[in-house]
Amino acid sequence: MSREDRPINDRIFAREFGRNDVTAALDAMTIDGVCRALCGPSDDGQPSVIRTMAQGQGGWRIGDGRPSLADDDPAVMQAIGRCAAYQVRLKLPGLKPMLDVAHPRECAWCGYPVAEMMRACDWATVISRYVVTERLTWHQWPSQPVGQRGVSYSRGGLDDRYLNDAWAEFSALEPDQRMARVHACQYPDTEAPR
Repeated sequence: MSREDRPINDRIFAREFGRNDVTAALDAMTIDGVCRALCGPSDDGQPSVIRTMAQGQGGWRIGDGRPSLADDDPAVMQAIGRCAAYQVRLKLPGLKPMLDVAHPRECAWCGYPVAEMMRACDWATVISRYVVTERLTWHQWPSQPVGQRGVSYSRGGLDDRYLNDAWAEFSALEPDQRMARVHACQYPDTEAPR
């Protein structure tokens, strides 16, 4: 059997990424399918992963210490974020009516300085470990030194997700459940909106 007559699975297993039929077959697979086809039972052949994580606005950076308003509960951080956004946008003309749903009246956080709320929100953004983009790359010869790994195959990975368990669980809630939790953190002495 000639090299050209081999089944596509053999060409995928051989990592012939320079072939259009191989890359087309890999593109048609799920990420799990590609991993099963290329990685095998060992860690050899796992893709290299480049992730872009969400970053804050610069008010807090890793190493600055935990901000005074930082909280491990995502609902609290969402409540603080809504208040901070309201306070900042309140100074801009014409935007207040658009914000009434998220911040309809004075909340439990309105007495805090906006700068402190923003620092806490930056902290929450970083610790949530939100993946903005992920790029997976498999190399033809993964065990070789960089520059000698041959042709590679790349594709987008799993983006738009939280790696922090608490944030992932909060994000997985139904929208009305998330809103109720945030509302309870904004207005702890009132009933959730219906």
